[in-house]
Amino acid sequence: MNRNSIINLSDTKTFKQFLNDKKTSNQLYIIDFHAVWCKPCKKISPLYDKLCANCDNVVYFKCDVDEAEDLAEVFEVKSVPTFIFAYNRNIFDFQFIEY
Repeated sequence: MNRNSIINLSDTKTFKQFLNDKKTSNQLYIIDFHAVWCKPCKKISPLYDKLCANCDNVVYFKCDVDEAEDLAEVFEVKSVPTFIFAYNRNIFDFQFIEY
């Protein structure tokens, strides 16, 4: 089992660097938009961590919407938790998880 790491996004700069880096620009990625005060976010976080630990060839991000409001606005995140599934600059799926 490959242990992947989760990249914490605290601003758009880090995410833009990922997209503009030729080594990572063609990667499938998932962004977990969450908030520390959100109970459903806390519930789903261990499942996301498990997915990261068990699935290779995907880049995993976590983004606290209160820390990185600008990035949450770029993706038009209206509620948390929200997951963005994308490849390069193409969004495949946008999921809001309700508990």
